[in-house]
Amino acid sequence: MSRRTRRFNAAAALLLFTGLPAAPTATTRVLVMDFTAGHGATAFLCRELADSLALALMEDGTLDVVPRSQMEQEMDLRGLHAPLSEADALKLAEGLRADRALTGEVELQVRENLTGVKLTVRAVLYEVPLQLAVSGAAVTVQLEAKPDESTSRDRLQLDALSEACARAAKQLRSGSATAGKVLVVDGRGDLHLDIGTREGLRLGARVAIIRSEINPKTAERTVRKLGEAKIVSVGATDAVATPLGQQLPVRSLDQIRLIYELPKGQRK
Repeated sequence: MSRRTRRFNAAAALLLFTGLPAAPTATTRVLVMDFTAGHGATAFLCRELADSLALALMEDGTLDVVPRSQMEQEMDLRGLHAPLSEADALKLAEGLRADRALTGEVELQVRENLTGVKLTVRAVLYEVPLQLAVSGAAVTVQLEAKPDESTSRDRLQLDALSEACARAAKQLRSGSATAGKVLVVDGRGDLHLDIGTREGLRLGARVAIIRSEINPKTAERTVRKLGEAKIVSVGATDAVATPLGQQLPVRSLDQIRLIYELPKGQRK
């Protein structure tokens, strides 16, 4: 066997061992921002949570998280400081060409004598081009110190943070945006939809109305939000929604996207 052949075989074996893909796959670019510090939480904890959650989201290779250094450089250029408002967060994400933006809030409760901690994380994932909350996560982790061990507050916090990030990342990966379309716009202007409780709709939920069009000259696809509507009647596979406020005219086959809201028990 020649030296060149041995080198080729060694390189091939390395590729198989490391599991490198034969061709690059499309990924979704996500901006993960420092969470807002709620009751008992510190800015340091919010930063650690964001960094840990970013790593957890990148594990399966389908998400590409914007590097912190790039985010902070863009914030400096714009004169922004954490925590960001929803409007500033979405503008920042647009500037960094992110497809999704993740933000939220964290709260921490520590029992007396460091006997336990309770960490609550509420996260909201936005679709940046549509300025729309499409998914999220609500996680509470409680850890107790073992009676026979001396456990520091920092150790308990880090353990709770690690578990909360893993659970939040799982919820965010599994939670897909509920989507459907408008079947008919009736004489009163109500929208009859092709999705219902089976797809996650509930009475009183808000949906965004979206139109996707292709420019015949450039073949470029544009997506825009026409307005919002409220679900006033819902069945297993269909629903009726009433438009909210002023919006562009809606027509059959316009798309519907459920607007994510935190569960009532998790709202501030």
